[in-house]
Amino acid sequence: TQQTNIPSPSTTPSADQQQQQTDPNHRQYLLNAFRVGMLAMNTLALERARQNHAHM
Repeated sequence: TQQTNIPSPSTTPSADQQQQQTDPNHRQYLLNAFRVGMLAMNTLALERARQNHAHM
């Protein structure tokens, strides 16, 4: 009886993907997340280089 309440998985993901593609806020969120990820990688690389120089 509970299975009837659950929407079929074949129809829901496509609708969600279409909404995400047309939503400008979602694109901005992805850009911000990408920017934060690049910043984190840059800071990690700088810290690693600093530690390597300290060991040398």
